[in-house]
Amino acid sequence: MLYRSLLGALMALLIEVGLGGSSGFAAERTARRAVLGSVIATGPVWLNQPPGRESSGIPPGTALFAGDVIQTGKAGAALVRLLSGTSASIAEQSSVTLLSGSGPAEQGGSHGIASIEQRGSHGMVSIEQRGSHGMVSMPWIRAEGAARSAAIPTLDLRQGALVALNGGPQPARVEIQGAAVILRGQPGLPAVSRVSVVGRSAAVFADRGRVEVHGAGRPVILAPGERVELVDGRAAGPASIAGKVTDSFPYEEVLHPGESVEVPLKLGELVSVGDAIRTLETGRVRIQLLDGSFVSLGPRSKMQVVKHDPDGQQSEIDLKWGYLRGEIGKSSASIRVRAPTATLDAAGAIFVVGADGKHTRACAVKGLVTVRNVDPAVSGAVKLND
Repeated sequence: MLYRSLLGALMALLIEVGLGGSSGFAAERTARRAVLGSVIATGPVWLNQPPGRESSGIPPGTALFAGDVIQTGKAGAALVRLLSGTSASIAEQSSVTLLSGSGPAEQGGSHGIASIEQRGSHGMVSIEQRGSHGMVSMPWIRAEGAARSAAIPTLDLRQGALVALNGGPQPARVEIQGAAVILRGQPGLPAVSRVSVVGRSAAVFADRGRVEVHGAGRPVILAPGERVELVDGRAAGPASIAGKVTDSFPYEEVLHPGESVEVPLKLGELVSVGDAIRTLETGRVRIQLLDGSFVSLGPRSKMQVVKHDPDGQQSEIDLKWGYLRGEIGKSSASIRVRAPTATLDAAGAIFVVGADGKHTRACAVKGLVTVRNVDPAVSGAVKLND
């Protein structure tokens, strides 16, 4: 996605900092272990405390040690900075344990942490695409060769989401359910990845740089713009890229599969199958699909990309509510739009469809559009021509 620089976005994520805490508690923790980093927080955030009781706040710059557990509540966020040179921003309703790099944290690859950006309760989104890459299996990358080092701490993401950044020289490591995410950045070219965990499932999105996933199967490497989902640490394959944002007007957001927090959708960002896109107030977004078709979402609208087959030139979109315009440039390409009360099929056409919970309205600007009622008791179809 093309927008302001990544480092600038990271700085913009410096979140509102909550105050409070116990100096006596900090002194006791400092005396017991070596400091691994520090944390600043906003909203309800707990450090080694059960989230069932009211958060007492975390003073800015509170030291972190191996074994510390950071938990964020609704609208809470935490920014972790490690002495190893990496950092991590933790989204709301998440739980992260800081490991020293020993024990289970050493298994399956290199250690380290990532840096995340935060805007309120949203994680930073920054995707870079270099052509069309597929997820590459890397059988020659052995776990013990993934820059293992007991000196580099690890973030163990138990639940929720975070965004990680690593600019080198040491790799960053985020533990997830049965697997590890390794980021290998370089000076001036940081590696950025969004990671989320829900129960036994996890999702990893490579935003920028080199991102490796070491799990139950062979290690894999994700190119920028690719995502992989895992169950019990085994990769299920990268998510399919459907297209990219070619035009946008604030404000619009996207919810990626496997994640629980909507994030801003930016110009140039890749759109994948399963992404749910929502526009707010005057927000608008235009997406170019890989088969050359265009889909434009109007203000106060929501849609989800259900299917995109660039070879077969077939796409399916769920229009939850609002207005959508489709432009199919090739006569061989087709788009199916499913609204709450009707299904629209178009091939080589330009059309507009609007929907709410009770009604669906469609218009053929160019070509032939077929509309059917979703109620199986209502037979037949309506054909619209320009």
